[in-house]
Amino acid sequence: MSDETDQEWWDEVDAMGWRQTRPYEDQIARDYGRRWPAIVDSIIQSRGAGFIGTSQSTMSIVAARRVMDWNKGPVRMVEWGRR
Repeated sequence: MSDETDQEWWDEVDAMGWRQTRPYEDQIARDYGRRWPAIVDSIIQSRGAGFIGTSQSTMSIVAARRVMDWNKGPVRMVEWGRR
């Protein structure tokens, strides 16, 4: 999961065999309701075996906690934007 908007970055992710949920958010919301995209993200995060995120991201903090608490998985937070 990412809020990255650079298509080249996503093309590299796709080339590694990973997929994203963002292209399906509108369809999921239309079919099931506007809260369901966030619920789907939470379910995916709850199944994570490990997590790498950015230290300043609320989404990363929440996802990391799910991996640590629910799956006892390893978590690493990357510091960025600081000198």
